[in-house]
Amino acid sequence: MLRILTNLGRTVTATATFPFGWKEHSGGEIAIRDGQIVAVPWGEKVVPLAGEEAVVHDCGGKGLLLPGFVDSHTHLVYGGNRAHEFARRCSGETYREISATGGGIRYTVRQTRSASVAELTEGVKERLDRALRAGTTTIEIKASYGLEKNADLKQLTAIHKAASEFPGTVVATCLSAHEIPDEYLSDRSKYIELLCQEILPAVKEQGIATRADIYCEEKVFSVAEARLILTRAKDLGFELTMHADQWTNLGGAELAAELGVRSADHLEMTGDKELKALAKAGVVAGLLPGSVWFANSHTYPDYAKFKEFGIPVAVASDHNPGSSMVLEMPLVLTLAGLGCKLTGKDAIAASTLGGAMALGRVNESGSIEIGKRADLTLWDVEHEDEIAYRAGGVSPKRIIVGGKILS
Repeated sequence: MLRILTNLGRTVTATATFPFGWKEHSGGEIAIRDGQIVAVPWGEKVVPLAGEEAVVHDCGGKGLLLPGFVDSHTHLVYGGNRAHEFARRCSGETYREISATGGGIRYTVRQTRSASVAELTEGVKERLDRALRAGTTTIEIKASYGLEKNADLKQLTAIHKAASEFPGTVVATCLSAHEIPDEYLSDRSKYIELLCQEILPAVKEQGIATRADIYCEEKVFSVAEARLILTRAKDLGFELTMHADQWTNLGGAELAAELGVRSADHLEMTGDKELKALAKAGVVAGLLPGSVWFANSHTYPDYAKFKEFGIPVAVASDHNPGSSMVLEMPLVLTLAGLGCKLTGKDAIAASTLGGAMALGRVNESGSIEIGKRADLTLWDVEHEDEIAYRAGGVSPKRIIVGGKILS
């Protein structure tokens, strides 16, 4: 069946690979066949095949049509919450001070280990619905709060079950190297051995997660430990990504360049030397302004620096129960603008095609181009700048995923 969106208002999209091109057009139509875009507003109109049914949807000649958001960094599967830690931060304690007293990631690990697959699955489904209603059609989810084989496999099972009911695309990532668990604090080398020899192989055998991640940070995993773990993950066939330079310039970005990871995320403390290395290696920079804002750390990565060095940028939510309860991408764009200084076209490009680059999916999603999956959002605004301007107070009036109109 051919589905045609006609009488469009304004259509905008980033195009190609970095440095991004840009297309904008008023009027015209988009045609979708078998879930893929087969005609765009600035090209020739599509002709129905002989005997093909064509369904036409009139968009009323107004509004803004965008690609669906691609949220390339989230921790959507977890048990419990950390509202009590948020209250402590509101009283003046820092995120890192709370973590040092037994809170933080290890607190959520304890909650996640005690949760059932059904409980975790329902949590992921609820969060996926939130993300979708705000325009996210492709999303990455890290299994990051187990830190032992059975708990990590349990999280990945929950991701798989929730993803089976999600109309968009879910990309699963194994982040077993998120922290040293309580039981190995006195012998971290044993956990690293367990991670390399048991957990990663078991996750690979399960076949759900295609990517591996690590939190390379002071008092978590050192550069040497990260190199060992990521090399093992790469040998097992995982695609690599990293948390790097969030609180300190430990050398994580340089390691990301050395290993040629797909994306290095956070980068709040990365210097010029490391940025040059990332640019040379073609690593995507994942900027996570929601975690800077929610953790009240104030140090935002400067988009101008990444642009200066020619580093492709993705903007993602980093939704997690401790440092970023943000999930709706319109609010993420507001924070990216105010904190990282992305405006207009750059913010839209980074949250769509940039995210697709970070996930290795530029041939499938992130832009309105012939041959790509028809993941689109129609907004009741006149210009893309209005989405960030509304500070989370706007959502799409129509969401199209794989060519199906959902709302």
